[in-house]
Amino acid sequence: MTRWMMIAGAAMTTALLVAGCNSTTQPGPAAPTDADNVAAKAESIALDIGDTNGFAPGWLDGYRQHFGPMMGFTSAADLADPDQQMTIQFQNDSDLPCTFHVVYDASYMGLQDESVDVPVDPDETVDFNIPCAEIVGIGSVDQAGQVAVDAGSNGMPYANDYCVPGFLNADYTCGGQYDCYFGPDVDDLDADGDTSELIVTTSPLYAHMGPGGMMDHHHDMGMGMFSP
Repeated sequence: MTRWMMIAGAAMTTALLVAGCNSTTQPGPAAPTDADNVAAKAESIALDIGDTNGFAPGWLDGYRQHFGPMMGFTSAADLADPDQQMTIQFQNDSDLPCTFHVVYDASYMGLQDESVDVPVDPDETVDFNIPCAEIVGIGSVDQAGQVAVDAGSNGMPYANDYCVPGFLNADYTCGGQYDCYFGPDVDDLDADGDTSELIVTTSPLYAHMGPGGMMDHHHDMGMGMFSP
């Protein structure tokens, strides 16, 4: 009797060990990487850029279609190099002294907004270096309607409605350049017929318009990058 109890106990122990060896614990979701966090913010901005409340209000239809999945930030290799800089060129074509308000996000700094103010005299162009960053904007990287430039002795504010933010590896590179312009709206971007009023723009706006101009840059079956 005792012998059979010992055999039964050994068999139960073996079964438990086998069951334990065969059991698996499902891994939890991987913690988001810096590239994931940058990609999420970049995609959110790109989706909102052409919204009626976005940059170049309601005109930048299909902006996100310029880029691949994750807006190009698929791995750490796509992120900004903390040992490099980039140049922002400020062109003031007005007869007023002005101050540009730069905002940028760099993952190695924590991906919170960093900012710097750059004064530029009338009819002057200034090259200013900042640390290389994944996203760069004027006034804000993700909100239109913010102050991009203060101009004149009374600090008249000019909005960033046409200051399309730029993305690393798409609009500039580490060591490359992002351009900002303050001056007359010679292209009548707001379609109000006034080409002498002052406006603030950035190079990605013109880059995504393409050489064909506002109505010749097509996305799928749309009428172009800009609405009628």
